[in-house]
Amino acid sequence: MTISVIMPLYNTERYVSAALESIFAQTLAPAEIVVVDDGSTDGGAAVVQRFLPHLRYHWQPQSGAAAALNTAVRLAQGDFFAVLDADDLWLPTKLAEQKAAFDADPDLALVFGGVEQFRSPEFYSPGQAIPPTEIFVGHIPSAMLVRQAVFAQIGGFDPVWQTGYFLDWFLRAKNAQLKMRDLPNVVAKRRLHDANLGRRKRNQQGELVKILQRDLAQRHSQESIRNGAPIV
Repeated sequence: MTISVIMPLYNTERYVSAALESIFAQTLAPAEIVVVDDGSTDGGAAVVQRFLPHLRYHWQPQSGAAAALNTAVRLAQGDFFAVLDADDLWLPTKLAEQKAAFDADPDLALVFGGVEQFRSPEFYSPGQAIPPTEIFVGHIPSAMLVRQAVFAQIGGFDPVWQTGYFLDWFLRAKNAQLKMRDLPNVVAKRRLHDANLGRRKRNQQGELVKILQRDLAQRHSQESIRNGAPIV
């Protein structure tokens, strides 16, 4: 059973080398690494290409992170997919620990692990509000290992969402009653920096509200159908 690592790349020249190094440092090596460049305008592509031929690099016009991930899913050939955002890091045993969980329970569809947030201090000026770092259960792309078959069952990431695409996809997986497990150990480190914090502030709140409202309406509709009640 093979693991494909998929990475969306967009203007993360400063961080992508460290992200890739954390993949190559895994105690369980993946069968392949697929990087999809979503029309980057910085030097990130040159950084990634220094790692050739140890990964596959694919460029596409800028279409958003969800579209880049969907392209990577189509290109990847493994039985399991692990996503690493190009500004995040993995702990060395991430893949090994999550693969062991699948080996112990063949019914699992997705496995997550803990996430530790950390700041990139070079982007914070004196007097600027500094977001807190914390460890949390990581229902984010960089903390997931998922069976390839899940995408055939529930589909890919919806590119209509700029920042909420993973929440939308995760809720679809939950509503499909796919079996999931959260490992207690930290498996990924999520980098906090000006670019990702800015995108969240502008887009995330409104998108998340819409996604949660739609999910609630869909679950209400499904429950009404199961109970034989009229949908209102």
